[in-house]
Formats: sequence, structure tokens, C-alpha cells
Amino acid sequence: MRSRTVTTVLRRGLTSKSAAVSRRAMLYIPGSSQKMLQKATTLRVDSVCMDCEDGVALNAKASARANIVEALAGLKFQEGTERLVRINPINTQLGEDDLKAVLS
Repeated sequence: MRSRTVTTVLRRGLTSKSAAVSRRAMLYIPGSSQKMLQKATTLRVDSVCMDCEDGVALNAKASARANIVEALAGLKFQEGTERLVRINPINTQLGEDDLKAVLS
């Protein structure tokens, strides 16, 4: 059974696009590092993937989530840079928390 949050996301059509996109450079950044998130704005990469999952220690998950939400709302990445968020497994409370934060 899917959680209410996942069902809402799927109904809104907030799923990944089906068209293939070539990416030459994809940068993974732990969401717990404000310094790395800020640095990513200066780099010419195709995608910046802000990580809430295994790149972040368990005791830093909440702050990583907050950093990522702040980065998505306030940081100016290079033109054309795709911004992605890697969340924890959706069947966990951490995953639900990640999804709620990113979509709010």
C-alpha cells in the first residue's frame, strides 16, 4: 500500500520525465554540507544531485533536508543545470519526510 504522500505526488504528475536526457557531468553533493551546495552554484555541470540518503549521516538528515530546501529556493545554479534530490527509500519515515520537505 502506498503512502498518502506518494499517491499525491503521482496524482500531481510529479514523476520523472520519460524523455531520455544525455548528461555528461552529474555532481552528487551531501545535503548536509552547505559549503558544497554553495560551491555547486559555480560549477558547470549538467546535473546537481543533492543527497538526503546514504551521503548523509543519520544524525544530520533533518539539517540536510533543510539545507536542500533552502538551496532549491534560494541558490542560483548555472544556467541549464538540472537540480535533483535523492531521497531516502519512500517506504520509510525518512523518505516521507524528505519528500514532504522537498515538495513543500
